[in-house]
Amino acid sequence: MKYQVTALQVVIYFNREGDHDHNGLIFALTKNVSILKYIQALGRVGLPPGPEPSDTPDTWYAKAKARADVLGITLPSTPEEARQPHPLMRPLVLRARKGDLLQVELRNEIQRRKVGLHLVGGGYDVKEDEGSHVGRSPSSLVRTGGRHVYDWRCENEGVFPIHDGGNYSGGEDGTNVHGLFGALIVEPASSRWRDPVTGRSSVDARGMHQELDGLYLDVLPPGVPDACAPSTLRECCRTPGR
Repeated sequence: MKYQVTALQVVIYFNREGDHDHNGLIFALTKNVSILKYIQALGRVGLPPGPEPSDTPDTWYAKAKARADVLGITLPSTPEEARQPHPLMRPLVLRARKGDLLQVELRNEIQRRKVGLHLVGGGYDVKEDEGSHVGRSPSSLVRTGGRHVYDWRCENEGVFPIHDGGNYSGGEDGTNVHGLFGALIVEPASSRWRDPVTGRSSVDARGMHQELDGLYLDVLPPGVPDACAPSTLRECCRTPGR
């Protein structure tokens, strides 16, 4: 099972009143980056220009619209809407099944900062896949513009925190001060999950893994069809004769 993840800098809006972190940092599925960059570009319209060149909304609109249609979400259409909380501006939550070998490719688009994916759990080589640079161990961080594939063996069911391990200094630029955290949820072996709104499944029509992230997904035990409606899931799972 594989996921492609990107670390990037974004403005994170916390509420409709405009409270935000203009130095926000998040992990996101790489396939969703076009949406996030479109929102950022649209949100900058009408604001004083920053010190570095920035994209326009038109740069990302086509890719963002295509991806939004797949996810069943609506793109903001005005700068004011772009400066509101968005469902994709969230901690990254990945899923796997017990017994899976999970490969997560991390791309780093954050300028002048090394980042890593540190899993708070077991099942990986601390010299290669710890997502940090501690003591005399070799670095498993990703420089700006670089990539690294982390191999995690999902040995136990449960929820395991994920965070950046690139800067434990405790200062303003330290790990997790502005974001870069999430979780890995290990579900029972042979289970599947799907989007409760669109019905997109973690397994496509060819039987291949599809990347779905987010905290709220329907988890389907073995034998339960994808077509089973959420309101009838208990009926689908009922043991015959009971």
